[in-house]
Amino acid sequence: MLHVVYRVAVTKRDLPEERYTNAFLGYGPEDSHFVIELTYNYGVDKYDIGTGFGHFGIAVEDVAKTVDLVKAKGGKVTREPGPVKGGSTVIAFVEDPDGYKFEILERGPTPEPLCQVMLRVGDLDRSIQFYEKAFGMELLRKQDRPYTIAMMGYGPEDKNVVLELTYNYGVTEYDKGNGYAQIAIGTDDVYKTAEVIKLSGGKITREPGPLPGINTKITACLDPDGWKTVQLLMFLLTTLIFSRNWSDFEECCTKLATMDPAGTRDGKLQIIEIDSLTRVEVVIIKVLSENMSWRG
Repeated sequence: MLHVVYRVAVTKRDLPEERYTNAFLGYGPEDSHFVIELTYNYGVDKYDIGTGFGHFGIAVEDVAKTVDLVKAKGGKVTREPGPVKGGSTVIAFVEDPDGYKFEILERGPTPEPLCQVMLRVGDLDRSIQFYEKAFGMELLRKQDRPYTIAMMGYGPEDKNVVLELTYNYGVTEYDKGNGYAQIAIGTDDVYKTAEVIKLSGGKITREPGPLPGINTKITACLDPDGWKTVQLLMFLLTTLIFSRNWSDFEECCTKLATMDPAGTRDGKLQIIEIDSLTRVEVVIIKVLSENMSWRG
């Protein structure tokens, strides 16, 4: 990754017995920010990114200055700063050393600089309906260009990470390669979520249930285009990150204890580490409590 666009290395973990190393990178603590998980598998020095993955988006206050810093560090700029076609937002595109693309967007101060993930899909309406029904996302914006984009998420684009779905006219399939892996999304009931995913046209690739050796429950699925998502039993804590309301936190712990007796301890959540879900290259994660750490 380009060091100039990442300010905080949240976590680094080396697992020689599993022959891989993870690094979590972002703009702040995992309890209140999305992070990128980089995974290095021993002996593997190249991956196929494919044609389906588009880019990550990073918001900055001065795109031109950021691009100059990228160039100074030897980074590759694939689009110089300038307004987006048909609009006024200033953007630029850069690539990291492994070829992953980043769109640099000019915005005012934001709590989520790591602001979007772009994936290409073969049927935009089908994808919008899937993410609305399966994950409860909202269609924030839809825009027609020489292609059509749909911004999906859980809140305004200037304050939250969003999923940008892109449809190129006449293209129904893409090569996904083996580099990009998955997105992690929280849920309060992995079993119900799995059923909704099935009814919404998704394919369950890991049936819901606890991970071996611990009680954390997950399920994993593919969307109609084959993009992978992992759902974790942690969604109840989302609003508590911002309110810091201890009475609400205690109530949340009680609810978690009812669903999962091993999930609480003395009124506070235990540290939970999820053993290797899959050997991934990149996964976007939002951690929902300062007392939790996730393993990708």
